[in-house]
Amino acid sequence: LRGCVSDVEKMKGFLTANLEVPEDHIHSLISTQPSGRSINVTSDLPGRLVDTYTCYFGLDPWILHGDNIIVYFLGHGSSYFCADYYTDEIENAGCIEAICPVDHAPRSHSFRGSIPDISDREFNTILVEISRTKGHHITCTLDCCYSSGGTC
Repeated sequence: LRGCVSDVEKMKGFLTANLEVPEDHIHSLISTQPSGRSINVTSDLPGRLVDTYTCYFGLDPWILHGDNIIVYFLGHGSSYFCADYYTDEIENAGCIEAICPVDHAPRSHSFRGSIPDISDREFNTILVEISRTKGHHITCTLDCCYSSGGTC
């Protein structure tokens, strides 16, 4: 998507200039390739996005319980019919919404080692875990399609 990197830089500028957040308190994961199969990622955080959120926010000793945490996702979102994944009639009603990490593999590309989308259910679990370990001062912005169920 065009503009995501620019938006991240603008958000960093807002956080540092207006809210006086120290720059070393801001961490980002950015694709340097807006399209194509080759994805180079610049990041000061290691690993898969899900692992990054749960481990970094949950375990980082510099983030104290009660600190303000901002999660800001810009990128693609997706949606899947539950019936494609669940056989139980109760479970297969509706759809699963998801955010697509920069290093994800499209559903049509099922190969070993591919990174799946992060479902709204998984993302909610991540936020619950961050909240459990660091407190309830979490602001989450999902700037993508199908983002309405991400924080329910």
